[in-house]
Amino acid sequence: MASRILFKRNNNAGVTPSASSLVQGELAMNTADGKVFLKKEDNTVLDITKTTFERDTSITTNDDGGVTPSKIIAKVDNQTEFEVTSAGTEFVNDVRIKNQKGLIFNDAANQNTVTIKGPDNVDFSYEVKLPPFQPIDRSVLSLDGQGNLEWGSPDSFGGNRVYVSDRKGDDNNDGINAPVRSLKRAAQIAASLGLRPLTDPGEGKYNAKRLLEANRSFIQSQVIK
Repeated sequence: MASRILFKRNNNAGVTPSASSLVQGELAMNTADGKVFLKKEDNTVLDITKTTFERDTSITTNDDGGVTPSKIIAKVDNQTEFEVTSAGTEFVNDVRIKNQKGLIFNDAANQNTVTIKGPDNVDFSYEVKLPPFQPIDRSVLSLDGQGNLEWGSPDSFGGNRVYVSDRKGDDNNDGINAPVRSLKRAAQIAASLGLRPLTDPGEGKYNAKRLLEANRSFIQSQVIK
């Protein structure tokens, strides 16, 4: 009759064998969790069912049942390259998309998509950096000649057009996204556009402007007439 080899085991969920209970190279099992453990040469106990590795390169899953956030960690030469959690995927290094494949964005209904791809041919490699702040007003992106994107006016003359329409205009509109009705209101808006900063004033100034705009009606109601 063949001999039966039985490894050390525990049938209680969540129990991990201690290093002192194993000798180097010995296996142990948790039959409740379906896990297998190995004591390594450095006297640590490794859960070999949650890590696939070769030398210092590995993929590890961590899921303790909700005590800490679950994640998948990928390491190359013992350096973390990316982590996957329920909140998303974080990459440590650059992501290179080959063969002119694209980044595909679904709409909210997952019916239609927007795809961003690289050009057919590039004479030389270059880098483009996004601006550090949100624009203070309606703006377009442009390059500064050194690979940095910056916010600029949509008007090539450095200002903004104010739209006026006697039939479809309303003086409560801003004149840019929707037309105003009177030339008086258009002139008022044009005058205010001339006071816009020519350089980026910084995030603090943006927030102050947004605060004033959000409370426009209240501030106007408190003005002594």
